[in-house]
Amino acid sequence: MRYRRAVVAVPSDLARDDVQEPDSSLRRDFHDLRADRATERWNLGYVALSWGVIAASVATFWKRRTPLTAAAAIAVIASRQQALLNVEHDALHRSLARDRRVNDAVGIIAAGAPCGSGFRSTRVHHLRHHRLLNTMDDPDAVLHRGPHLDTRNGLLRHLAEGFVGIYAVKVLRRRESWVGPDLRRKDKRDLVLVQLGLWGLFARLTAWWTYPLLWLAPLTTITSGVVVIRNYVDHALVGDELDEHPDRRVSVDAGPVEGSNISPHQMNWHAEHHLFPWVPARRLPEAARRLAARGDRPDELVRTSYLRAILSHLRQLG
Repeated sequence: MRYRRAVVAVPSDLARDDVQEPDSSLRRDFHDLRADRATERWNLGYVALSWGVIAASVATFWKRRTPLTAAAAIAVIASRQQALLNVEHDALHRSLARDRRVNDAVGIIAAGAPCGSGFRSTRVHHLRHHRLLNTMDDPDAVLHRGPHLDTRNGLLRHLAEGFVGIYAVKVLRRRESWVGPDLRRKDKRDLVLVQLGLWGLFARLTAWWTYPLLWLAPLTTITSGVVVIRNYVDHALVGDELDEHPDRRVSVDAGPVEGSNISPHQMNWHAEHHLFPWVPARRLPEAARRLAARGDRPDELVRTSYLRAILSHLRQLG
């Protein structure tokens, strides 16, 4: 399978970057999966539904404030935070909405900034990840390869960092040379304004302390930890896997529990996303079905479970 470097359209105030795309014949056969009006409506409805579930979880806890309802609300909200981060991911590739202003506004206000992600900086970072996948220059390489992940204890420590807030702090403190100071300032402004707005909304409808309990706590622990798991399983290869799948394209045929909590918004079809970054997440399962029926299907590893993949790697690592 031949590949070319294709420039990705980005705003003029962003550093330009490019991503790997399949050869022209494969691109042409999947061109019809680009975002259309129906996909846009579905995406925006998904965002609204995610926030509706969050609001219902907060309201349920507030109506009956017990440790059990708090734990349930935190678990549900964490899953929807993960969903919103994956919505932001679609927006990074301009496949959330066809209008660029709508795409970016929803990506920032309703998805990225509420979940602590600087949209503009993340876009530059993520496009570099696509271009430099399978090299040590990949800005996400530290999440799935390197000496720190070559041992069982190293992998366990890496995963634990996600669930105790260390990874969240690293993301907030990240300073990358390819992201300009103007972008970082705009992202910081958006993060501060949106988080203050969320805090004010929580305080007005419930109490000030529900914001750190029901929003910040899951965001910096469960949600952060799941991001680390997903990034690892979607790219990490151990033992014979690396020899058999040198391109590091991995998908997970996740069941309903893992699909809704670890990879909502169809982001478990990650190999297809790397092959067709312009395809909206909603249509990635269709891309997977089409690829499975092709004789010239590009190489990819399809896992059956995120957790089983983690356990398998832990058994293989010394």
